[in-house]
Amino acid sequence: MKLIAMLTVVSCIQLRAATTFGQTVSLNARNVSLETIFESIRNQTGYNFLFLDGEAMSEEKVTIQGRGELNQMLSKLLDARGLAYSIQDNTILVTSARKAHRAKTIPPRSTDVLQLPFRGKVLDEHGNPLEGATVRLKGTDRITVASEDGSFSFLQLPKDAILVISFTGYQTRELAVSSEEADIFLVPEAMDLSEVVVVGYGTQKRATVTGAVATIQQAEIVQTKNENVLNALTGRVPGLRVRQQNSEPGLFGTSMDIRGMGSPLVIIDGVPRNNIEKLDPNDIESISILKDASAAIYGVQAANGVVLVTTKTGAADNAFNIDYSGSMILQAPSGLPRTVGAVDYMRLANELDMNRVDGAGTWRYSQELIDAFLSGELQSTDWNSAVMRNHAPQGQHNLSISNGNDRTRYFTSIGYQFQESFFNSDRGFNYDKFNLRANLTSKLTDDLTFDLKTSAITDQRNRTQFSSDRIIRATWRQIAIDPIYANGTMPYYYQTTISEANNPVAWIDSDYVGYIRYQNRVFQSSASLKYDAPFLKGLSAEVFYSYDYSLNEEKNFSRSYEQYRYDESSGTYSPFIHQSPSSIRRDFNEQLSSLYRFSLGYTNTFNNAHHVNAVVVHEGRRQQGDGFYASRQLRLDIDELFAGDADNQQGSMDPSLRYDYAYESFIGRLNYDYRGKYLVEGAFRVDGSSRFPTNSRWGLFPAASVGYRISEENFWKNSFLNVISELKIRGSYGVMGDDSGINYQFVSGYNYPVGAAFFGGNYVNGAASTGIPNYNITWFESETFNAGFDMALWDGLLGVTFDVFRRNRTGMFATRQGAIPGMIGAEFPQENLNSDRNDGYELVINHRSSMGNVKYTVGGNIALTRLRDMHVERAADRSHYHNWRNNTQHRYKGIWWGLEAGGQYQSFSEIAEFPVYTSRSELPGNYYHVDWNGDGVIDDLDMRPMGFSAAPLLNFGLTASLSYQGFDFFMLWQGAALSHVYYNEILRQPLWSGYDNTLDRFLDRWRPVDPTAEPYDQRTEYIAGRYPMPGSPYPGRESEFSVYSNRYIRLKNVELGYTLPSTVIRWIGIRNARFSIGGYNLLTFSPVSFVDPEHPESQGGYMYPLNKTYNISLSCKF
Repeated sequence: MKLIAMLTVVSCIQLRAATTFGQTVSLNARNVSLETIFESIRNQTGYNFLFLDGEAMSEEKVTIQGRGELNQMLSKLLDARGLAYSIQDNTILVTSARKAHRAKTIPPRSTDVLQLPFRGKVLDEHGNPLEGATVRLKGTDRITVASEDGSFSFLQLPKDAILVISFTGYQTRELAVSSEEADIFLVPEAMDLSEVVVVGYGTQKRATVTGAVATIQQAEIVQTKNENVLNALTGRVPGLRVRQQNSEPGLFGTSMDIRGMGSPLVIIDGVPRNNIEKLDPNDIESISILKDASAAIYGVQAANGVVLVTTKTGAADNAFNIDYSGSMILQAPSGLPRTVGAVDYMRLANELDMNRVDGAGTWRYSQELIDAFLSGELQSTDWNSAVMRNHAPQGQHNLSISNGNDRTRYFTSIGYQFQESFFNSDRGFNYDKFNLRANLTSKLTDDLTFDLKTSAITDQRNRTQFSSDRIIRATWRQIAIDPIYANGTMPYYYQTTISEANNPVAWIDSDYVGYIRYQNRVFQSSASLKYDAPFLKGLSAEVFYSYDYSLNEEKNFSRSYEQYRYDESSGTYSPFIHQSPSSIRRDFNEQLSSLYRFSLGYTNTFNNAHHVNAVVVHEGRRQQGDGFYASRQLRLDIDELFAGDADNQQGSMDPSLRYDYAYESFIGRLNYDYRGKYLVEGAFRVDGSSRFPTNSRWGLFPAASVGYRISEENFWKNSFLNVISELKIRGSYGVMGDDSGINYQFVSGYNYPVGAAFFGGNYVNGAASTGIPNYNITWFESETFNAGFDMALWDGLLGVTFDVFRRNRTGMFATRQGAIPGMIGAEFPQENLNSDRNDGYELVINHRSSMGNVKYTVGGNIALTRLRDMHVERAADRSHYHNWRNNTQHRYKGIWWGLEAGGQYQSFSEIAEFPVYTSRSELPGNYYHVDWNGDGVIDDLDMRPMGFSAAPLLNFGLTASLSYQGFDFFMLWQGAALSHVYYNEILRQPLWSGYDNTLDRFLDRWRPVDPTAEPYDQRTEYIAGRYPMPGSPYPGRESEFSVYSNRYIRLKNVELGYTLPSTVIRWIGIRNARFSIGGYNLLTFSPVSFVDPEHPESQGGYMYPLNKTYNISLSCKF
């Protein structure tokens, strides 16, 4: 077999090779190829083979036997065949002896003069080995990795060799080789000051950043194994509030805001995009969060902050890398309430019916029926288990290939994710997603660099015809005496007796009730050319263009289905038909977005002291969208439009999906620093938006920031103050514009089409007036102020960052209050009227150190933010009280008003002696409230500020990590406080509506000792409980009894990993392998115990539950 030149026998290059030339090898081969023998040597020594020309590989069959040192066996094998070899690092280079001799006769350059082998050790500041540290010969692709004891070696080095030593978390060091061996000590990075941070339209070293910018690296992101990238950010960055509200597959029910200011602008690889939650975490290099005026350079919609996502590119290390990471995940519902069984339900129902003021109460269910369930003669139906399962699988897999040198780098990956639901059916809710990415950077010439980034996402979310909240609501409402199947026979679903009369077990089967299928296809791309001017040092020009396209399809198949109920008169089960006739609907929505950018940049340092970095940008962006739908009632049981009835078809363009926006911007930024001590940044952005009229279309938005690294002053370094090794004081101010929530208010005319109908057999679209135009509407503006400091003590052992901030928004869009005569047929347009203010602070404290071979870090962050209305356009109040009660101007938002809880009546005598009027329906155990104003009446006048809204004002995170040799451990605790939540219906009271089932928490209630006793008889004895007797008043949102503090602290993420020694895995071609087990949301501590504390109150609290997960993961590098 003839192999071409440069053929490598193996495809997996090891990270570490044997460091001694005298290794012993044993060969026993008969009539085999050289390739087979080299493979045997590779397995024994870890050395790879590289053939430098075609002559070096012969088809001759070889026989060799013996045992000896590697150099002896190689000479015995190769000399007789006219081949020669040399060893470079962990690679044996094989060539013909003739060419090797000719190469030796060529005089070497001075830089190629070889020395004796060099040996070294990489150690931390305490002398502990840093296994895995990378050692590279500067200016080449020669790389080796430190072994378990920190040692490494090069067999040959140039005369003037310089080694570059790096290790994560430590400062990179360069060493000029001057001896045959050396111990190399690395010091921890003090607050990662040399880290390059992605900022607006460029990068900066963290040491010179003057804004409130936080960065999360890729290693931190992948620590959390979750279906949503946003959930991996929870608790890691102060001021970044991430709230997971459900975990329904494919719904991505997580919200994100920065400092309580609303949804931030998300920039992915330099382009505004809105699908961060669907990114594959393995593709992300870093995420930067711009929280103050540093976001102003992004102008439009950046008033709420900016999230910058940078995806991976290949490293210029001349290494061909294949990386795999995969996780198998087991999900469990977090905080899922349970309803009571048949016996408890019937007893509660009887208590409710007995609780009547007129004393005419009777039992709804007889003791004989209760006894039948107690004895097992009749079986209680567990609707919870029939609809929801305790566990569901989930998986994530990613495979990437990357390579690079000083000219070209590339990164490609494919990722797959699936997630099943907690619903107890394989034909219901699930999600699948594929991610594809290809990034390429190439230096076409020494001065011209081409960059291309492409990605694609295709996903599909499936659900039944009924939403998850409807299914959960129906499940909790079902009473346990109703069966799932009529007469116990599948699949004849029972027509249940509650008001909706629908069976949730049928609802989770898409084959029975129909389905809704959401398919999304997203393609995103960008390309740029950057020219570094050779005629002026530091000058560069770049042209950039991006094009994104997405197509969203929805297929809604509503299938007619039957349920059955027993008819006592006929003795048969009669069918009840639902969703008749069957129907099909198809929706299509496409979105296109393009962006062009031309920029000029200049960076230089003068006299080794004055550093200048400047950029000017011209940018334009256009966003377009369109959509339509078509539907038919079906004659055939086929889920396609052609099977439908044309006489009942509907179809229309969807005006809410039809849009065309354009933006144009002029941007500039200037950074200056003097010796890294005195830092100044100024920026501006001029934005134009097609949403505003020509006279107010353009807005100028400036920003400025300053910083002072006082720790760089000599007086600081040379005094006792140097215990603080780094101290930077900074401040920023910026103005940003926003046009969100406004759509061509200056345009008069008609919206078309709006609705449709048949007239005379013709399908006619309708039209509606756009309203009164406003020719003066313009941007609303946000002013941001930020002041803070970054500090490190004892050379990075302790780090502290503190920020205080304020944002003022003016000219927010609102509709003026006032009356317009009905004959006008329109309302006032929106104007720039409202204003608000946001204040808060953030604190971060981190500590890192080591004890022998044990390295650890601990850290914490906390943030408090509050928003207050400064002006709200509203109608006049009818009284001073209502103005005090309802006028939110100059008040904090998110305040909950209610009646203060007083307690529970303990006896009839307490009720009789109560100083406030009570009705004759009061019973022991009932709630009573505090008469706040002392007028002897409990009413709205007693309401006062009692709590907060559901969005927490205080958020915090605590992290800890530990590593020892190959083991590593990480945990993240995250929490929130100053928030309250209210749940309605079944979550609020037992037997809601009088007939629905009850959550088991309400079993702890007041009730008569004798179930047959008259509740209102003062001689009746009661068993005390936490909740009032069924049928007693349960107050609503206005009462402190019904509103809960949902503060919590939870073990958000935990992971234990082990990296296998390279000596164990290199024989199978794996350079690095790490196993880990972990969990997400495993422990939660909160006053709210019956649901997860982050469970939202929307939809009555019936939302799909949050998940806790257990995972086992593997990552490999080949």
